[in-house]
Amino acid sequence: MKIAKFREIVEANSLDELHEHLQARHDSFFGSFWFWHDDGPELSVMVNREDAYLLFISPDGASHHSTLDLMTNPHVPRTYIGGAGPSLYSSYSKTAEFPDKEIEFLADNHEPTPMSKLYTVPLSQAITAIDHFFVSGQRSENIQWLLLEPPPPPSPPSKKAWWRLW
Repeated sequence: MKIAKFREIVEANSLDELHEHLQARHDSFFGSFWFWHDDGPELSVMVNREDAYLLFISPDGASHHSTLDLMTNPHVPRTYIGGAGPSLYSSYSKTAEFPDKEIEFLADNHEPTPMSKLYTVPLSQAITAIDHFFVSGQRSENIQWLLLEPPPPPSPPSKKAWWRLW
């Protein structure tokens, strides 16, 4: 399985190697990882101490670009769910204590990425999901997942405002 640790690409051929790579941290407690096999789904994980946010990307649409390409290459067209792109599943916790609290993570480009506590899981649960993904290439049933819907398409301009287009 291939891994991007803050955009450094490495490969893990065993669970021991995977766990060694999972130790990588920025400023002692931030981790940002992308996991993928040569074809199929991808898993993104951001870590802050003992909290983790997971994003599972299922390539069930028409997009043939990896999510890493979508994140790092501005020339790759963005596509969405419904036969036109990947389905995105976010970790989700209905029982989160303080769901309005935000946890700060760092994305792979080192940008602060705050997430609601509602979408985080304990790091130990995330590691179990990562192990499952390593072995099966599928999302773990150990995580509660929420399907993220794409934004609606923009509305066409009103005919009354045709003069604003000039």
